[in-house]
Amino acid sequence: MTGRWAVVAGMLLGLTAGASPPPESIPLDIPKAHLYVQEDDEKAMLADVNRLRNTEGVAPLKVDPDLVALARKYARTMFAGSFFGHRDLLGHWPADRMHIAKIAFRTAGENLSFAPDEATAENGLEASPGHRRNLLNPAFSRVGVGVVADSIYGSIFVQEFTGD
Repeated sequence: MTGRWAVVAGMLLGLTAGASPPPESIPLDIPKAHLYVQEDDEKAMLADVNRLRNTEGVAPLKVDPDLVALARKYARTMFAGSFFGHRDLLGHWPADRMHIAKIAFRTAGENLSFAPDEATAENGLEASPGHRRNLLNPAFSRVGVGVVADSIYGSIFVQEFTGD
C-alpha cells in the first residue's frame, strides 16, 4: 500500500461523548465511483466486536436497526461530500446526527475507519486506544455498523454506539 491510499487507510478516528473533539474532517481527494453497502462486512465486523467484548468480559452489543441506517447514511455522506471525520459538513457531531434521527441514548460514541477490507479496519480499530475504549465501553449496549464500499478505493466503516 503506497501513496495517498496508505495515508487515508491509516487514518482512524474515534470519539466518545465527553471526549475532546478530534481534528476537523479530513478531505478525501478521490473521484466519485459506484457506492454500495457491504452487508457481509457489517456482519463480520459486528461478530468481531462482540468476540472482543466477550474475550474482555464485556456484555455483547445488540444491533439497533436505526443505528445501522444512521451508520450507512453517514458513510455515504462522507463519500459524497469527499471528507472523512466525525464532524460532518454541516457541523454536526455523532450525537447531533443521532438526535436528528430521533435515536434516544444516554451515552454515545462513534468509530470510523477507511480501509480496503473488514479485517484491516477492525484490526486497526482494536489496536487504537481510543477506538478500543469505544469497543469495550460497558456503558454501550447497542450498535449499528454501516459499511459502504467504493468500487475503486475501499470502504468506509462506521460504528455507532449508544447506551441507555
